[in-house]
Amino acid sequence: MKEIKFFYTHWCKHCKKMLPQMQSLSNKGYNVNLIDADDYSSIADKYKIERIPTFVLEDKGFEVQRWNGRTEPDEVIKKLTYTKR
Repeated sequence: MKEIKFFYTHWCKHCKKMLPQMQSLSNKGYNVNLIDADDYSSIADKYKIERIPTFVLEDKGFEVQRWNGRTEPDEVIKKLTYTKR
């Protein structure tokens, strides 16, 4: 199952704009995990997060893609639902 980990902080300008959108996706049932990189620095360290915001896409527990910066909710949904043919 695909999952996106959204690493953010409360002091990040882009994160402040994206956090409500990512929370909404999570509340709608999309597999989006919100991780405050300051509050959960051990998880951020494990994933070697160097920039905020960072998205990590995993499939069956393995990282398949990572990207930084502002991302629209539609793009997150595409990444979660895309299947190679």
